[in-house]
Amino acid sequence: MNKKWTLPLVILSLLVVGVGAVLVNHLSNTAEVKVDVQQPLTVAIEPAGPVTKYGGETIDINITVENLASVAINGTREIVITNNITNATCADFTSIIGMCEEDTGVVTITENINYAANASVTTPWSATLDPAVEPAEYTISVTVRPV
Repeated sequence: MNKKWTLPLVILSLLVVGVGAVLVNHLSNTAEVKVDVQQPLTVAIEPAGPVTKYGGETIDINITVENLASVAINGTREIVITNNITNATCADFTSIIGMCEEDTGVVTITENINYAANASVTTPWSATLDPAVEPAEYTISVTVRPV
């Protein structure tokens, strides 16, 4: 190839590539945005620390749910109770708030919920232990699931 055509061909190639890139971007009419979606509900239990109770006594807790979304959230609240000897049953309690179900040492109390937009709600919850309940260390956890 002749040396006098090398520089003009390189310049022409760069111009064609540049114009092509500008035309493709202009003709596509495309824009994008990234959205970071987060869980709309937070949950907390009080008291948070270990509590000592005896058979026949009532376990009282406060469940606070905060709806961070700008819309109302409907769903379910599950209170799951287990113990360290893996034999928790609904019969361990003489009174309990919510519908109680059990499955192999796991007690689940399910309630329907509705939280207003941008609201924080604290709800008391209680369960009375049967006086004859076997001594054990119980763990109560709360999960809120939007539907």
